[in-house]
Amino acid sequence: MTNNLKRPELLAPAGKTDVLTGVINAGADAVYVSGKKFNMRRHRKDFHFSDDDLRNCSEFIHERGKKLYVVVNSLIGDNEIPELADFLHYLKSIHIDAIIVQDMAVAVLCTEEGIDIPLHASTMMNINNTQSALMLKSAGFTRAVTSRDISIDQVRRIREESGIEMEYFIHGDMCSVQSGQCLSSGLLFGKSANRGQCLKMCRWSFDLVSEKTGDIIKKDAYLLAAKDMCIIQHIPDFIEAGIDSFKIEGRMKPIDVLVPIVTAYRRQIDAYLSNPLEYTRNYDVSRSIHDNRMRNMSTGFSFGAPDSSFIDISGEREPLFLSYSGSLSPINDFSFDPFQYEADASNKKLPGLTCIAGSFESARQAILNGANTIVLSWEGDVQIDSHWTEQELHDIHTLCKAHNKQLVMRTPRITTSRELNELQFIVDRFDWIDTYAITSIASIPLLRSCNKTIWTDASCNVINGKSAKYYMEQGVSRIMPSLEASFDTIRNLIADNPHIPFDLLIHGTLTGMVLEHCLIAMNLSQSSKQEFCKMPCKYDHYSMRDRAGNLRSIRTDRYCRNHIIMEKELTVLPALKSFLSLGAHSLRIDATDFPPEKTARIIRLFKEAIHNKGINLEENIKTLTDCRDASSFTYGAYIRGIMDDNSRSLYSLKKEEAHV
Repeated sequence: MTNNLKRPELLAPAGKTDVLTGVINAGADAVYVSGKKFNMRRHRKDFHFSDDDLRNCSEFIHERGKKLYVVVNSLIGDNEIPELADFLHYLKSIHIDAIIVQDMAVAVLCTEEGIDIPLHASTMMNINNTQSALMLKSAGFTRAVTSRDISIDQVRRIREESGIEMEYFIHGDMCSVQSGQCLSSGLLFGKSANRGQCLKMCRWSFDLVSEKTGDIIKKDAYLLAAKDMCIIQHIPDFIEAGIDSFKIEGRMKPIDVLVPIVTAYRRQIDAYLSNPLEYTRNYDVSRSIHDNRMRNMSTGFSFGAPDSSFIDISGEREPLFLSYSGSLSPINDFSFDPFQYEADASNKKLPGLTCIAGSFESARQAILNGANTIVLSWEGDVQIDSHWTEQELHDIHTLCKAHNKQLVMRTPRITTSRELNELQFIVDRFDWIDTYAITSIASIPLLRSCNKTIWTDASCNVINGKSAKYYMEQGVSRIMPSLEASFDTIRNLIADNPHIPFDLLIHGTLTGMVLEHCLIAMNLSQSSKQEFCKMPCKYDHYSMRDRAGNLRSIRTDRYCRNHIIMEKELTVLPALKSFLSLGAHSLRIDATDFPPEKTARIIRLFKEAIHNKGINLEENIKTLTDCRDASSFTYGAYIRGIMDDNSRSLYSLKKEEAHV
């Protein structure tokens, strides 16, 4: 009798040598580890492997017919590229089986250096559609660790349509935010979730507050604290979905935690593959997993959008709090430019002014008040019923032509197959929209095939020249750096890549998180966004208030995704002269959620300030601060960025937090 069931790889983590030995002996087919740098778990220096340790690991694992993967999955700074190249050459020399990558700079570097190690796309790349998988396949990737926010049915479809291997998290700590789209820790502390230093705002307690009445809907609740993933009772569904690798999270976990987990999954996978007819859920295995859990558990997004059971609002089983609250640093002195940068501007023309608009009237005001380029936010002004009508798009196009302005459409913030089909509709229907600002690589094949001009948006997380090079080679003609990049990082990026036009954000709201699930539905009706909803987000807005009193607004777009808006508004007005000296092609105002009158005022203000070359800003600053409390503005990540994250210890951050 032939068994046609495919045997998945059981992939276990290891942060120390004893753990690696333990999980291999417990039945793991492969182990993923990290070196001392370039990884996503950098809070503990006593974990991770030295170069000599990695060589020993490779020999140990390969002697037993197993595989070793090394994570190189953080965003990379330009100053780290030489050391990274040496590390990649070393990994090739010790014959590891693959590297797990977030930053496309790693793939570019491997090509340039002739390093032919197989590439696996990290979950931080947020792969949730076939087009992204195909783009990675064309870049030499052989596997994608999928987004944690898609179901196994979606994974099956991507696998079948792309032919690339699929890896899926089956057990362990889960983040409640879209992969690669959590900027909160980087903005607040200079410790980025994209650099393995996240201080986990998602594990804070909050009050859920009605913005209309001020009433507290939930008090001191852990609104973002996702339960741990566990699919031990659903092994057949995952095998049937054709997932190539079952991944267990936990490179920071000790041997006594991981070995029982690996043993349990090995037992259940083998039991089903050996005889599906006799397979049942195993009470003893389930009981053991449950009794030894760290947090409470759920199946996450495996079978669709989860309801309130996805979050443990009690927080009672949280094993570790890296922080409890935090605030964006305010601009304390509007008369002082903290960057003090003045390059030779004799050959530099003034940059254009770009505005992202979320409504027809806001776009109209931006055009009439001097913006050179209008970027339309795909999600409108991020309300549940925000959208663009055909008439509005035609009218904006006509107005742009009449005033000699450029019109750009930003692609959806998150691009599953649904959004890509909608993008296809827009491209076909409105062929006169000739430029698109992309939020991920997924949109590139469609736009390139239709001869559209392509820019990157900030959510592509470009923070080094190699990554910028990748996008330019794919046909992109303008780059917007990550919002976690510091002024110094951007200065060097522009100086080292003079052939690349860059956009820089100079004013606007900051989105700290994008959530696939809906906090409002979860907490007001205990439902998921897939169920019938009374749409409370239509008649009220809600905010999360942390222990320091900061209110962060929850905005729900038409896909029922939540956008968590940071508590302060970004502006660089006091430092505009320094930003003009950078030589960017365009300076951008994000007015996505601004009312039209505010859009008009901010555009006029910056248009005048740019015309005056950032000099004599007193009246401009007065106009800005007359309309909003001066303490509610911030430079965002421009002051410290995320590349000096090792220079700020957890102890110093705890002192800052206590002061707040």
